[in-house]
Amino acid sequence: MGHVSAYHMKKIGGWFSVGDFQPATRLEDGEYYDCAGNGVNLKSMLLDPLPEVKLGYKRIVSAQTGHILTSAAPTGNQMNFLPPIAGANPLVPLAKSVVQAKDGLGSRTFVGSAPPSITQGESFTPSSLFTRLVYRARPVLAKISEIGPKTPVAQQTLVFEVEHENTSASGERPSTPIMRCYMGTETRVDVALPDRPLDLSFKAFDSIEILSASIPKRLKEYARRLAQDKETGVINDPLDSFTYGTHQFYLDQSVMVEHSVSDTRIIEVTTDIDSQVKSSSCLIECTDVAVDESWRSFLRKCDHISSQPYHRPQAKFIPHVTTILD
Repeated sequence: MGHVSAYHMKKIGGWFSVGDFQPATRLEDGEYYDCAGNGVNLKSMLLDPLPEVKLGYKRIVSAQTGHILTSAAPTGNQMNFLPPIAGANPLVPLAKSVVQAKDGLGSRTFVGSAPPSITQGESFTPSSLFTRLVYRARPVLAKISEIGPKTPVAQQTLVFEVEHENTSASGERPSTPIMRCYMGTETRVDVALPDRPLDLSFKAFDSIEILSASIPKRLKEYARRLAQDKETGVINDPLDSFTYGTHQFYLDQSVMVEHSVSDTRIIEVTTDIDSQVKSSSCLIECTDVAVDESWRSFLRKCDHISSQPYHRPQAKFIPHVTTILD
């Protein structure tokens, strides 16, 4: 298999300044384009593939900050360092590009990221620490042919979280692990924003909370083993797959999460359980997407967070002074 390099499509000038950064476009304007330059509707792309919200389910639309990495199409067994887009390109047509389909290019991936000024500042204090496992069911093969290049795939998703044990005021540990489990249908649309420091990944998740008694037994066993890991030092791998109801779920993500919530955003610093690679991201949620003003307010918050200058809080500007040596 050939090797490829991932590229990040951005305009860099002015990002590292401490002052306010003004993007070329606003997310609230509603002008989004696919990779072919055709106009698309972000809200429709997210919600149209989802069924009607069922009784007991909750729909949450969220946006995660990060970077979209794109590689050129593979060329046999040779290593490929060519960028996926050659030459200079105008900035505005590339702004707010929906990159759902591959369009003949190489693979694309979204990597969560947040400005160090947020995650490493004094204001970031994790309020909770937990392990998160995300499982996804593979789409039905018979329906793949119905999926167009502009249509996100709606996937059955199961999210399982286990709070790390904390001693109470009396010094006692909880007798059973604190577990949360949600299952539902999720869509995702990544939006490239080359006119600002961060891209965005939008998700819509229609989910229902699975009560403790109905959580899959093998997930409960894993939660109990987590408590034993602290005492024995042995790290148990999470389940690769399991069957729940009519779905076969496969592990997509396993991370340890440092979680902090403020009035306008959620900050998460995650550590991959396998590779121990740490990443961070900011999340903005819209819990009432059916109300137009709520959607517009959500986009304004996304505008603000994706335009944050990418500098470290402790960095200081040292002016250059010309020195004449005798």
